[in-house]
Amino acid sequence: MSYFYGVWDTVWIIEINHYLRTLKKKPGALHKSTALLQADTQMKYIYDHYYSRDAKTFLQVLEIINEKATNAVFEAIKDLEMISPTDMSADKVRVICDHRQEKDRIKVSSRTDYLTEKSRSTLAAYDRLAALQSGEIIKEGVV
Repeated sequence: MSYFYGVWDTVWIIEINHYLRTLKKKPGALHKSTALLQADTQMKYIYDHYYSRDAKTFLQVLEIINEKATNAVFEAIKDLEMISPTDMSADKVRVICDHRQEKDRIKVSSRTDYLTEKSRSTLAAYDRLAALQSGEIIKEGVV
């Protein structure tokens, strides 16, 4: 008689953002946490290269990542590194993220304005053409 013992493979996915409140109470536990080990590559890179000695600040940066996205914060940190490599505070990261977001919003709005004006001029040309074809406008210069 043989017995087969099945082992249930359980995969635990631990989202670091769910543990922010707990980690704030014990920031020293961050570097060994499963949540950090399972975090995405960019987030681990940010921790390892900029905040491995300052877990409290990294937890503040995580809050910004929750609001803005990992890539936006990563780009802001790269900018901050060039400006102030010795002070990588979360407040500075937030300011740079906000500035980049505002700059992107202005770019989109100016593109929209350009497109709006271009569309209006094109529609006006079509209106003139339609009026010309319907005989409402007599060709100028033709006698």
